[in-house]
Amino acid sequence: MKDHRILFLNQVAGPLFRELAEDISIAFGEGELFSGHMDDIAREMSPTLDIVPGPDYDRRNLLTRAWSWSRFFFGALHKTFKSSPDRLLFIVSNPPFLPLVGWLASVLRGQRYCLLVYDVYPAVLIKLGKISQRGPVAMLWRAFNRLVWSRAEVVFTIGEHMAANMRLEAPKMESSRVQVVPIWVDVDFIKPIPQRENPFLISLGWQERKIVLYSGNLGNTHNLDGLLKAAQQLKDRSYIGFLIIGSGALWDKLEAEVNGKAMENVKLLPFQPEHMLPQTLPAGDISIVSMEAAIAGFMIPSKTFYYMAAGSALVALVPSSCEVADVVEEGGCGVRLDPDNSDEIADAIIALVDDPVRLSSYKSKSRQLAETHYSRVNTAHYIKVLKEVISTEPS
Repeated sequence: MKDHRILFLNQVAGPLFRELAEDISIAFGEGELFSGHMDDIAREMSPTLDIVPGPDYDRRNLLTRAWSWSRFFFGALHKTFKSSPDRLLFIVSNPPFLPLVGWLASVLRGQRYCLLVYDVYPAVLIKLGKISQRGPVAMLWRAFNRLVWSRAEVVFTIGEHMAANMRLEAPKMESSRVQVVPIWVDVDFIKPIPQRENPFLISLGWQERKIVLYSGNLGNTHNLDGLLKAAQQLKDRSYIGFLIIGSGALWDKLEAEVNGKAMENVKLLPFQPEHMLPQTLPAGDISIVSMEAAIAGFMIPSKTFYYMAAGSALVALVPSSCEVADVVEEGGCGVRLDPDNSDEIADAIIALVDDPVRLSSYKSKSRQLAETHYSRVNTAHYIKVLKEVISTEPS
């Protein structure tokens, strides 16, 4: 008898991916998730999804990242080759070379696999100037992408701009092989809380302030210079507080600047436990999405949609041609600004705080869009496609 349990491989399976794996497993009767990052699960998972812990991701520096990526890769390879070749693999590009597990399983034992690409590498590194576009690393990486994408049953991604760039990178790949499914949020888990009733803000003593929130990775792909300068300009407005929650490469720089300039209107906090998300995300009256202009179309900050579920007005510090800009401008749930223009950012924050009707409208539209376009029902598209894959005999 064939084993139709799906094996999910993802080193950092946060709430978003675990919800997807859970919904797919419910639809297919059972599934298995091999992942690190399993020590902070806030909600009980469905018994149909068996979670197998693997090596966690260590983001402290480049060396620890490479080591933890390698450990997880070989753990995933071992897990895959111990499984039945009848099992469909669902592989996330995390770490970026993890899809090689699927390709090897396909070539060596005819095992089928699907991919989910959240960030398009090496394009992100090229655009950030980390590697040369014509260098051997980039050329080998692009060849690797074409190899693993073309052999996959389907390649999922999360935005039309990303899909277009992937098709350009692999022009010989069938266009229909790339499927776009928008990000979703569990709108029953993340929902608005009035500021004065938010236990997290009360614990900080900030429940009476208007809060500008940034919550997420503090990495090199997120330009926060303009935001910090805007906070500096507004530090005499004690009724506005800037709350930055996260970790990453920019932490030391941000901490030095906040402390060095005595910015008492800014609180810099590390990532909070997952069970705190229903309190931390609704803390923002205004929430910040930031992305380096060069990488537009190659990644989408998922925090955008969590902010929307929390009912925050969005200030998107992103270029005009990207998914986040489309959501904000077409949805009428915030404003898009130049990430380097601190004067414009400060003016926009003041304008929103001083116009409660406009601010309330943006917040309401954010929540409404999350409920109607970015809720967990989006996982149904994955299920539909995977059922078609499983019902088709291997070629």
